[in-house]
Amino acid sequence: MKKKNIPFLLSFLLFITGVLCLILYLFRIKAEDEAFVSIRGARKASEEKTEEKKDEDEGLNYYLISGEPVQEGLKDVYLKNRDVIGWIKIDGTPIDYPIMYTPDDIEYYIHRGFDKEYSFGGCIFAGEGTSIDRPSDNIITYGHHMIDKSMYHEIDRYEDEEYYKAHKYLTFDTLRQTGKYEVIAAFRTQIYPEDYDGFVYWKFVNAKDENEFNDFIEGCKSLSSVGIPTTAEYGDQLLTLSTCAYHTHNGRFVVVAKRVEGDEIDLEKEPKGVIE
Repeated sequence: MKKKNIPFLLSFLLFITGVLCLILYLFRIKAEDEAFVSIRGARKASEEKTEEKKDEDEGLNYYLISGEPVQEGLKDVYLKNRDVIGWIKIDGTPIDYPIMYTPDDIEYYIHRGFDKEYSFGGCIFAGEGTSIDRPSDNIITYGHHMIDKSMYHEIDRYEDEEYYKAHKYLTFDTLRQTGKYEVIAAFRTQIYPEDYDGFVYWKFVNAKDENEFNDFIEGCKSLSSVGIPTTAEYGDQLLTLSTCAYHTHNGRFVVVAKRVEGDEIDLEKEPKGVIE
């Protein structure tokens, strides 16, 4: 073999290796997302039971599971994994996932699937300080920007005004309530150093007063790349969706929405059942 052919062969082998790795990666993340199919099935079955009872009962029916009140629409999902605190769905997009929360290890699901085994795409999870009992003024959720368009890949499309108009509403149901949310801001930003004293979206969970709430809304609206007329007022429940973006180092794309409709469980009513 001529020596001048060796660099070419090495380059060719590296190219083939890279292609094979990419193919294996795509197959893996596709299989990971397909693992959510059965979870979505459990969610749909619970929802259908809830719809059947909607005309018969006021409020949401719930079960008491190991002391935790769980609305009927999430019972079957919760029984599969008790780290679930809710479910997010945006019609017309692939976003249709459980929301996980592990307060003692916030990023536990960053690379773990619903079954708690290793998963590159992980699960969508809620950030530090989340509460669904009170609930938090703002629940921040994090999801990967996956190449196969799973998880939170789609949310950066809110930069497009037509996309925003077609998907301005989303649903986010927690163990204790249902919720229809309306998008109020969508913007690019980045993760700043701890000593940065400008606007940072990820630190706002509960407002100490109305001014702090308004400052957060103003910060979101000022960065929003789409002119969204809807805003939020002190007392509104907020939901934030966050994913990676690649316009800058440690870039993020963020969507903020407010709850406009929903129902809640009535803890004064007897649960439909008690499960340990």
